[in-house]
Amino acid sequence: MLVSGAWGRACAGARCARVVFAPPLPVAWQALADNLPFAFSPEGICNVTVGAFGCGAVEPGVARSWKWEDVRSVEKRGGRIWVNGRDFCAVTGYAGAGELWELAGKCAALAPGERERWLGVVLRGWFRPARLRRAVARVNARTSALAFFASVNMVVALAVSAWFLTGVAGLVGEHWARYVGARVLPVLGVYAACAHVAALVACWLAHRGLLPGRGHAAQRANMLLGAAFLPPQVFRLRAQVAAAALPAQHPLAWLAAVAGARAFREGAGRVLRDLHWPLALAPGRNPDPQITARIVSWMRGRVLVEAGRMLALRGVGAGELLAAPRADGAASRGYCPRCREQFTRSDGCCPCGTALVELEGL
Repeated sequence: MLVSGAWGRACAGARCARVVFAPPLPVAWQALADNLPFAFSPEGICNVTVGAFGCGAVEPGVARSWKWEDVRSVEKRGGRIWVNGRDFCAVTGYAGAGELWELAGKCAALAPGERERWLGVVLRGWFRPARLRRAVARVNARTSALAFFASVNMVVALAVSAWFLTGVAGLVGEHWARYVGARVLPVLGVYAACAHVAALVACWLAHRGLLPGRGHAAQRANMLLGAAFLPPQVFRLRAQVAAAALPAQHPLAWLAAVAGARAFREGAGRVLRDLHWPLALAPGRNPDPQITARIVSWMRGRVLVEAGRMLALRGVGAGELLAAPRADGAASRGYCPRCREQFTRSDGCCPCGTALVELEGL
């Protein structure tokens, strides 16, 4: 899910699709919100997504489950995390290989009761809308100079482009056309060059202030070199800095923090439907179904609690989001409670594998 906002405000929109386009304005900020790539419990960890934002198929190729004591190695290969030499999940902002290895080691050393309390703290850390609002305000404040200089650059670029592409030069007369070409355009070019350099410096200062340390130096250098050799990239520097600096949070926490009422209700409904009617794992893709079921059940209960807290913050009830839809027509008899598609029968299953429910009032 892509969360983005313009003009430095905390209010934002959210879009979830295979391909999403970020706002091109220099003043826009953005953040990426991923589904939880794994589930855990005091017993162990598995790579099953719980509380997914989208209602499509999110099950892993093969479910991998281990008790905490059985986790012997965690490593990163490309953009994936491998546990005990097996492909486990994608690298996301929630936890990299180092963080996941540290979590496994700490849980293995704790008693079951202490594990439950600790894992509850970890999970609550991914549902903190107040933290997100503060983080967005901090990022916007740090990148305000960058947004100003990039905006100046964009205004100059638009003015020069309009001069050459719209035929204005032919309308103002030969005298003014020569004057603009000899006097105005060179000055605008100098302004654009100065604004471009100032934006690069402001980006370096903002990124270093938000993400200090040598671990982010390579990312900072790549960002600045890309904008230096491809000047239009400077228009997206604020969005890039924000995406790197904003914390990893569950999509529902982002919606609770910055989305409008309609976007929040739609997204919260998706998450609740995934929690109440999860996709069933194919038997051949779940080598250890018992431990997987126990881990996922514990995680689902905790995510439901956090989702309820997000709903309470926005004054929305779960019942109204999960209520049966109105019939599309006289032929509609049942619907899928997960994907909300309607059918001419109320028995059987939806193609997604969820049992159909009879529409009310029929």
